[in-house]
Amino acid sequence: MNGYVRTGWPRVESFGGMPLLDAWYDRPYEYAWAGAALDRIRADLARPLRVLDVGPGPHQPLVDELVLRGYEVAAVDSDYRAVAAVRQRLGEKVAIWQENARQTTVGLYDVVSCVSAIEHDPDWRDLAANLARARRLLLTFGVYLPEAEDEAIRQEMFVPVGGPEEVVSILETCGLYVGGIDFSIPKDALIARGLLTFVVEGAR
Repeated sequence: MNGYVRTGWPRVESFGGMPLLDAWYDRPYEYAWAGAALDRIRADLARPLRVLDVGPGPHQPLVDELVLRGYEVAAVDSDYRAVAAVRQRLGEKVAIWQENARQTTVGLYDVVSCVSAIEHDPDWRDLAANLARARRLLLTFGVYLPEAEDEAIRQEMFVPVGGPEEVVSILETCGLYVGGIDFSIPKDALIARGLLTFVVEGAR
């Protein structure tokens, strides 16, 4: 499933051994989508995956889920506080370092995951172009609506309506296959605080 997250999609109540907070309105859907994709990729490769998680932040449980699944996990975040939090929580189970992911070499891994990170980067197009060098990419991001009432959303989110088309075009230009995607906003799209959520999987 690629496209805007819908309210009828599968969701999870916990991930990475952690319960998901009610405030993370889109995460139960994003993590269910990412988990199903990882299961499929793992079955195709028939061996433990080497995964790079981009932008895990201090609390996102995707990196914890990758460890629980027995994958070889690396992670990168531009915030030293996020790096410290992941190191404290997971120790040597994750090779994490501080770096702007626009400069990270992503092609060394079976899968690159990036959940709700690129929309916080004003240079999100450059970040998407670097992520597109991955062998396989699992990418989710928020898309703000012009009528968003939350001032914090308008100040912190940079991918507007129309952004998903740009992201997919960048991925395809860089050689990733994503398949056909309907970019129209469905009637049952998940919307909260003026935000939509878009997910896309790409592979070489």
